Amino acid sequence: ITDESPAIVLNDTNVSNLQHKIIGGGNAGLEISADPNNVGTGYIRFDVANSEKVRILESGRIGIGETSPDTHIHIVGNAGSGNSPAIRLTPAGANDDARIDFTDEGGTVRWYMGYDGSAENFIMVADESGFEGSNVMLMDNSGNVGIGTTSPAQPLHIAHATDAQIQ
Repeated sequence: ITDESPAIVLNDTNVSNLQHKIIGGGNAGLEISADPNNVGTGYIRFDVANSEKVRILESGRIGIGETSPDTHIHIVGNAGSGNSPAIRLTPAGANDDARIDFTDEGGTVRWYMGYDGSAENFIMVADESGFEGSNVMLMDNSGNVGIGTTSPAQPLHIAHATDAQIQ
């Protein structure tokens, strides 16, 4: 198909006004539309080896191994040992980090957690100001946990500017 806006339109004759479209967008985009006329509850489904693997609902929820996702991304592993669902973040270089950011509605990072590649630690930080001791809880590569310190000296090391207490 050659056109300024090439499209493949699938019309379902069993349901009035039900269409599905694949459209070549003008700016190097590709649009895949399920039920653009909103006749029913639209979804896009991806099958491999005649088995559904991924589903995107019209609400924007994505199911991987799940046909009715309860959250924005819902992952269900396959039955059997070694098939537990997982998400893997791999840094690009030896000293790079891999992290998950938690932001407010404006997009400002308020918390993040992940892998500090330069020190090989797992970290939780209360803002994006960096690895300042008062903002950090971390577990180092020897298993020591530090709260308020970036270099725990014991299995559990709590540091505070004025006093460290456990209540």
